[in-house]
Amino acid sequence: PRSRTPRPDFLARASPWLPGAPAAMSCVFAKCVFLLPGLTLGVETRLTRNDLATPDTRLEEVMWNAENPKGHGDLSKVGEYWRSGFKKQDNWKVVMAYVGRDGKNLQHAGEVWQGIKPIVLAAVRQCGDALEYAHPDLRNDRDVVLAAVKQEGSALYYASQALKDEDGEIVLAAVEPGNGWREDNRLRWAGPALKADPELILAAVEKDCSSFTFAPRALQNDTNFVWAAVERNVHVLFWVADEMRRDKTFVMSAVRKNFRALKYARLDLTDVAPIALAAVLQDGMALCWAPVELMGDPSIVMAAVKQAGAALECASEELRSNKTIVLAAVQQDVRAGAYAGGDLFFSDKDVVMAAVAQDGNHLYEVRSEDNFLIEDREVVLAAVSADGYALGAAGDALRGDREVVLEAVKNDGIALRFALGNWQADRGVVLEAVTQNGFALEHAASNLTGDPEVVLAAFRQQAQLWHHAGEDRRRTILEDVRQESKYGETRTPLKCAPEELTADPKFMLKAVGAYGLALRDA
Repeated sequence: PRSRTPRPDFLARASPWLPGAPAAMSCVFAKCVFLLPGLTLGVETRLTRNDLATPDTRLEEVMWNAENPKGHGDLSKVGEYWRSGFKKQDNWKVVMAYVGRDGKNLQHAGEVWQGIKPIVLAAVRQCGDALEYAHPDLRNDRDVVLAAVKQEGSALYYASQALKDEDGEIVLAAVEPGNGWREDNRLRWAGPALKADPELILAAVEKDCSSFTFAPRALQNDTNFVWAAVERNVHVLFWVADEMRRDKTFVMSAVRKNFRALKYARLDLTDVAPIALAAVLQDGMALCWAPVELMGDPSIVMAAVKQAGAALECASEELRSNKTIVLAAVQQDVRAGAYAGGDLFFSDKDVVMAAVAQDGNHLYEVRSEDNFLIEDREVVLAAVSADGYALGAAGDALRGDREVVLEAVKNDGIALRFALGNWQADRGVVLEAVTQNGFALEHAASNLTGDPEVVLAAFRQQAQLWHHAGEDRRRTILEDVRQESKYGETRTPLKCAPEELTADPKFMLKAVGAYGLALRDA
């Protein structure tokens, strides 16, 4: 900005007589200073624009870089003048603004600020690891360290040894929900006394199962302590001694508490079978943790797929081609059919019936296989009852069957578009369709789009949607209408009606009475 460009004294004195000179000539002199380093004219050529600006102007710019998202936010780029304590009030503002944006800016602050508690607190609340740059006295301050470890558990590393040895709350706050790897657990920095505290270890185990490994060996071998840890986090079993994981009674008790315990069992096949059955009865997906031999056991696999159809994925290849098991899996979850062997999911009538009863659109997948079942009336009726839109996947003969078409439009009025024959001109079928979805009128034959009763039925369906819509949904509908009006489109069933009907005052009075937005299409 020109106001920040240095002006030689004689230009400032000349300003009353030459109002335009200071602004114009200052730029000329600034360029001369840049092009001719030897021509100083009383100006220090090595100074930047910021150095030449007044302290107040510089403070404004320095603060802008801290507070504005487009600013660099890096305290290391700010001059020493603002990072030290020359002007305490302004320096406080600058340092506080920069550490509030990025706590690690604390490393670039002057030593005086690294020892001031409010500044350090602001830094560690933004980035816990900024504790590294705090004064040693503040790394021993409970409030500062607790704030740091709550923001980032790794900050415990920079806390004073006294706090790591004695303050259980700080250590526990530093332990974060982890992936179970000991190397990532912050408890490793705790003092021996805290690691020997059973309550603290159990509380830490809830967050990260690897916390168990920091307990003394005597605690790790204590059955009561192990059981308490397993109740809090079943994944502790990964770290438990093999002797306990080979104990049939212990593992069965653990599985009954949590089916995931099956994953850590170290038992013989004969001993693990009843335990695996107990696990899959809780959650069928536990089958994936059973020994490979049990994945081919029909009784265990059947129990698993009845509880969770997707468990079929973990069954042996032979059982994934077993119709009885596949049927049970699909009945529990239609998506389980993706794991079925052979073409059971597409060609076996019983399996397909079970699938389309849950998801009518599965009929489209059956059609893609060029399967004869799309011509099976019973299968198609089951599909359109679940999803009327499945009519589009039915064979041509059934798309022209009145009963099938009626069943489809009762579920989804837009399915009228797939009807073959003269059913789009059938008043009864069209009335059913527009009663379910007013916009189905678009697919009716022209002789019915001008039928006042049919059009009013479509409007009543739209009005019902409006009355049941929440405030947000109504705003969306109105906004859509405004946008469509702007682009010359229409979104009411009248878009399909002939002009004679929309120009009839008596009809439009009834239409507006049914659905006020009909007025826009009059």
